[in-house]
Amino acid sequence: MSWFQEKLLKLISKEKIEEVLSQYGQFKVKNFEPLSGWQNLGLKITTDSDTLILRIQRSKNLKRLKLILDVIEYLSELGFPVQKILKTKNGQNITQFKIGEFLHPAVVLSYLGGETKVILSNDEIIQVGSLMGKLHQNLATFETEENTRKLNLNQIVKKVEKDYPAKLKNEAEIFQIWQEFWPEIKSKLAKNLRILQNKQFIHGDLAPSNIIFYNSKISGILDFDGVIFAPKIWDLGQFIGNYTQTVKSWGREEQISQTLKNLVLGYEKTSSLTIEEKQILPNLLRLWFFEKIIWSKSQAKFKNREQWAQDIISWCLSGLLEKF
Repeated sequence: MSWFQEKLLKLISKEKIEEVLSQYGQFKVKNFEPLSGWQNLGLKITTDSDTLILRIQRSKNLKRLKLILDVIEYLSELGFPVQKILKTKNGQNITQFKIGEFLHPAVVLSYLGGETKVILSNDEIIQVGSLMGKLHQNLATFETEENTRKLNLNQIVKKVEKDYPAKLKNEAEIFQIWQEFWPEIKSKLAKNLRILQNKQFIHGDLAPSNIIFYNSKISGILDFDGVIFAPKIWDLGQFIGNYTQTVKSWGREEQISQTLKNLVLGYEKTSSLTIEEKQILPNLLRLWFFEKIIWSKSQAKFKNREQWAQDIISWCLSGLLEKF
């Protein structure tokens, strides 16, 4: 839990939540509990008539938040399994949550029943791939004039090439893996630059924690805060990276090659991938691992995060050494 979430939780009460919900109708709060997350604070709220999600945004960038909500509403209108956005009595989908002297943007969403899973079966990973394919098909026609975050892979490659040796050259094992894998990754990404220029809106942060299951069937996708204009295969690579990290954190060993195979199998049930996209996907995943190692190294300097960051580095190194 981040400092922002911890700070807010100390100041939040049933009365404050009811004050916000009064803009949407009459709700009597029975209880509330925090949800897992990294930046924003999500609260699961049980009222006398419904279960709702209140998301309090750390960022005050309303243009970015509007884009996220536009994507969710667009998918909802197409029948995609996402949360419904509640509107205030005045027809607004963004309100303000006053914490002390500060106002933070807030959104109220419907609650999707079900559960997230840490370990997924082969069939469940195929389901994830299939739903991802549908998601990309739907988002391929989404257009907006709002501020759009775009993925710049060249920038990521340059950052990794600059920061990795600078921050990790004194750690022999980690630096040796860099020397072994990086030249091939950079070369293959450069050769497939044309493929990587084909961009559209994607989820941007697909992970087991953002996928809801009910009776072993996917019932919804959460958290579109990372929505980005990028190659669609970036979503596949990110999911495999996030899933690998999650599995290893639970002490389980699952082959990346099998996860990759099942995800692509499911994806091609509802959408398509070119031969070139499938060939470049493993190197995008390795790029993700390298970027995650650098990010984790930067997190290790914060209080109480050193061991956590070191664990992530270890899991990413383990992933890099797998053959897939």
